[in-house]
Amino acid sequence: MLYEVKKHLSSEIYHDLNVLCDMTYKGEVFDDVGLNALILKYQYMEIE
Repeated sequence: MLYEVKKHLSSEIYHDLNVLCDMTYKGEVFDDVGLNALILKYQYMEIE
């Protein structure tokens, strides 16, 4: 699924999501705190 949305994302967002997915598949917890941190990082990002 991540590969299919790659063309719609900046390379920075794609990289962060890819790392996040890898960490989650390896058993690390991704919860509301992690989601909120990710949203805050890109919330005011300029669209190119």
